[in-house]
Amino acid sequence: MTWQEARRYNMALTINHQTNDISATSGSVTIDGASAGGAWNLISTTEVSTSTSSIEFTGLSGYTTYALKVGYNTGFVSTAGDIQVLFGASGTYATTNYLDQGSSGSEWELFDTGTNYGLAIAYIQGLNAAKETLGISLGVSFNGFNKIEALVHTTATAYDSIKLQPSTGTFESGFKVSVYGVSG
Repeated sequence: MTWQEARRYNMALTINHQTNDISATSGSVTIDGASAGGAWNLISTTEVSTSTSSIEFTGLSGYTTYALKVGYNTGFVSTAGDIQVLFGASGTYATTNYLDQGSSGSEWELFDTGTNYGLAIAYIQGLNAAKETLGISLGVSFNGFNKIEALVHTTATAYDSIKLQPSTGTFESGFKVSVYGVSG
């Protein structure tokens, strides 16, 4: 079934990382039984005006779920590579224990800039809790290629920061990312 068909039938995605169960049902998106939907409350937006190697959102607290909205095209990263996400606490970012699509790594790969993405949405659950942090993202491209990524950060640490960085090169003028607290 395509996402268009799922949308027409009002289907939803449920992820349970403890049982490795992914299922489609009616209703909203849930991760480990908690809704990933609800009102999006804008916390901060950054739009790059000069080359930069990373974008950080610090002091995040008060929400069970956060959402990232990333809009760009390949012209906004100086070289082809991946857009990576790291979780941090008090200025120190974790560089181990990210299980991205079942492979252990040093970051969460949101998507590959070489695919000409125009928009990505990511949900992050449990960032502020001293337990595993969960994530899911959807990247939509200009050339019809779409990518869904799932993540479990297996370290039981309460984080308060999110850092985005390209795997190579820098973010260029026009790259824009917003972080939201999701309530409800």
